[in-house]
Amino acid sequence: MKNQPIPSDGHLPLARLAPVRNTRGILEDPVDANAASLIDAATARRFRMLPFGRDGDIVKVAAVDPEDPRLAIGLGRLGSRYRVFKASPQDLSDALGRFYGGDRTARPRPSPRMAAYSAHTLLTRAQAVWLAATLALAALAAIFAGAVVATVLNAILQVLYAFIMGFKLWMSRRPSGETVEIVALPAEIAALTDEDLPLYSVLIPLHREAEVLDVLLGAIDALDYPKDRLDVKLLLEGDDEETLGALRQRALPPHIQPVVLRPAEPRTKPKALNEGLRLARGEIVVIYDAEDIPEPDQLKKALVAFRKAGPRVACIQAKLSYFNRRQNLLTRFFTAEYAMWFDLVLPALQAHDLPIPLGGTSNHVRREALLQIGGWDAFNVTEDADLGIRLCRAGLRTGIVNSTTYEEANSEFTNWVRQRSRWVKGYMQTWLVHMRHPRTLIRELGWKGFVGFQVMIFGTPFTFLFNPFYWALSMAWFLTSWNVIPAIFPTWVYYMAMVNLMFGGFVFSYMNMAACARYGLWDLVGTAALSPVYWGVMSVGAWKAALQLVTRPSHWEKTAHGLTEITEAPTFYPAGEVTHG
Repeated sequence: MKNQPIPSDGHLPLARLAPVRNTRGILEDPVDANAASLIDAATARRFRMLPFGRDGDIVKVAAVDPEDPRLAIGLGRLGSRYRVFKASPQDLSDALGRFYGGDRTARPRPSPRMAAYSAHTLLTRAQAVWLAATLALAALAAIFAGAVVATVLNAILQVLYAFIMGFKLWMSRRPSGETVEIVALPAEIAALTDEDLPLYSVLIPLHREAEVLDVLLGAIDALDYPKDRLDVKLLLEGDDEETLGALRQRALPPHIQPVVLRPAEPRTKPKALNEGLRLARGEIVVIYDAEDIPEPDQLKKALVAFRKAGPRVACIQAKLSYFNRRQNLLTRFFTAEYAMWFDLVLPALQAHDLPIPLGGTSNHVRREALLQIGGWDAFNVTEDADLGIRLCRAGLRTGIVNSTTYEEANSEFTNWVRQRSRWVKGYMQTWLVHMRHPRTLIRELGWKGFVGFQVMIFGTPFTFLFNPFYWALSMAWFLTSWNVIPAIFPTWVYYMAMVNLMFGGFVFSYMNMAACARYGLWDLVGTAALSPVYWGVMSVGAWKAALQLVTRPSHWEKTAHGLTEITEAPTFYPAGEVTHG
């Protein structure tokens, strides 16, 4: 075995160790279990070291950065003399994954109260009993009074629909030019010194992402943050040979560490994030997706936002937009929707102190808060929305910052449906999980927060699921004058349904158009006016989600990335960044 040892007798100060080149091949042979067992998995991963063999009474140790003074703490736990070899981050990560596998002894665990709020179980026994009893009563009522039941149910659905749309319209209103987001000013960012900057952990789950590796590594390199204060974890599945092979061909700097996970169910993003959180060393943890291009100063903006917001704010959410918005009609609809969500809806939730379902990326969270609530729910396929609710239940809040991360909008319909169905299924999971104890939820969120939770988490899939049903009834009435329809649509219900049909489409179109106009995306305003068409497409994903909720509740539908070539730097603000207020 060829190697270039760094001699040390176990008592020599690490500062005197001479730097050497990466030593290739030292971890290709099987790891000596007796040597590796001198430390536990948490110590090995924390200090990025692995005892891999013996030479007499000397333990041979592979380390990513032998000159790191903190390494002395880990080496001190060996209890014997050692010799240190420099290893590449990729080789060490592979060896740690092979030897320690899915060790979970140091995994952050939820508190006993939060352990019950996991999508691992779709329905509790109590929920199953309530559901069975409700369906049985509905069936009996339908047998003996079908028309009355249908009319009452229809009336309830219409009132609920009107309330959801009205609440969203009321919630998102605010005077033109007013902002409720946390604005990090250029002078505040410039005032930060390197001594002010804490260690920042960046967690990036990767699965079959070889096509976007160069974009990802370029985006990380472009971050305006000292490299010695970055702790970047690339979270990979052990059987993802495509991405692992592509990563091995790239030389990674010391602050970027691949973490190879043992392939095990559930194959979800939150499971990978929990492993990353276990190894994260930063005071703040941010999540990025593989195709993300965050603005270079986003980490500093988030730090300024944290300091301006106060200790109650545990999470700072950056905005998301797309760099390929003009590619086709689908990407234009998608960009308008994101503008509405991140510029109108989430800031409005913040302004009204309502629970905020987080975006799946670019959320900057205090590590202490993540540990407090037990990390992410590994079985929830919309772990971001669930995390936002759980933070709020713990008395913590989320703020929106004036920074944008650019992503690739889905440009292919089938790929888009897979992503949308996963999002909607996750909302359904989140609603079922948090409604297991409604009285506790009301106590923790308050009545206003409870209503906001119902509108955002229940109302979103509800409207998508029932839209096609009412559209079909409308078409049937206009085309056939089917006499069953007047029986379940008494006059007042009929007019309410007509208002909902028009009002729902208006609210969705208005909010999309307003968000596009707010940031000068005038080329998308016309597309946003056609949003009811897009709404119909979303119902396709919602019904697929409802079916999968029963058949494959924790199945993660993979979204393919790298379908669009980046030909120019992303520009969300056509005339430069818009300033508010």
